Amino acid sequence: MRGDVVLFRLRPGGVGMVKRVIGLPGDTVSVRGGRLHLNGAPLVERYLPNIRSAGIEPPHDWHWAFLVPGALDHRYAPTPGSWGPIVVPSGSVFVLGDNRAHSGDSRVFGFVELHDVVGMPERLVPSFRHMMFALNRRLTALP
Repeated sequence: MRGDVVLFRLRPGGVGMVKRVIGLPGDTVSVRGGRLHLNGAPLVERYLPNIRSAGIEPPHDWHWAFLVPGALDHRYAPTPGSWGPIVVPSGSVFVLGDNRAHSGDSRVFGFVELHDVVGMPERLVPSFRHMMFALNRRLTALP
C-alpha cells in the first residue's frame, strides 16, 4: 500500500480525496535537508518530477502529539526544510499529494484512518504543469 494512490473520505459521506500513501502504521516520517525521509532514510519518489525543492511544508499543529520521543525540546521549530520525525499511529496512514506545494493532505488534516480508505482510483490524470514538465524533459533529451 505504501506508494499507492488511494481514494479516501475524511468523514462518512464526505467528499472523496485522492492522495499517495507515504507512511504506514509504525513508520516515522520527517523532512531533513528539504528531503522527505521515511524511517530515517531519504525516500526515493520516482513518481515526482526531478526538480529541486525548498522542502516540504511542515504539518499543522496536530503533529506535535506524534513526535518521536525526545524530538520535542525547546529548540524544535518545524520548517519546510526540517520537521518531525512523527510516528504514524496504528490503524492510520500518512498521505501526501504529488503536487506538494499546493496540496491539502496529512500535513493539514492529519492521519487518515485505514477504514476511511475506500479504494484506488481507476485512472490518474496528471496536472497540466506536470505534463509540460515531462514533455519538456523529453524534448530536451532528444539528440
